[in-house]
Amino acid sequence: MTWLYSRSALTVLLSGTLFSLPALVSAEGGTLWETDYEKAVARAQRESRFVYLNFAGSDWCLPCKRMKREIFNQQVFKDFATENLVLVELDFPVKPLPPELKQKNRSLAEKYGIEAFPTIVLLDPQGDEVGRQEGYQPQALESYLNGVRQMMAGHREAD
Repeated sequence: MTWLYSRSALTVLLSGTLFSLPALVSAEGGTLWETDYEKAVARAQRESRFVYLNFAGSDWCLPCKRMKREIFNQQVFKDFATENLVLVELDFPVKPLPPELKQKNRSLAEKYGIEAFPTIVLLDPQGDEVGRQEGYQPQALESYLNGVRQMMAGHREAD
């Protein structure tokens, strides 16, 4: 069974008051995840990397928490991301989030038609969508990364 949260849950959260900003950091203590979409896309263009958008509810969405624990917190994922991706967390938590960031995340959720959490949207270095995953299916980390690699490879073959 795929665990995800529907558009109605998203609507309830988006109409709430304020949300919080979690910090995901690398083992070295540096920030691994961007929260600024424009900055991330510009960096991806400069470095010829893909942009990995993670739409999540970090403090309430159980599948999001599980994905973080089973995928994002693993060193193999961090190493893969460091070499290939610019990670962007677009969070919709219950705790307070700065109003400007809350509005930017809301606008991006509308732009990409996010209907469930978690949703991953993969963009090429020019900012065009090349793939997405809605919900989280528990799986081996290497299997998950192979799916991301396939989306990236499909884009490169189309060029």
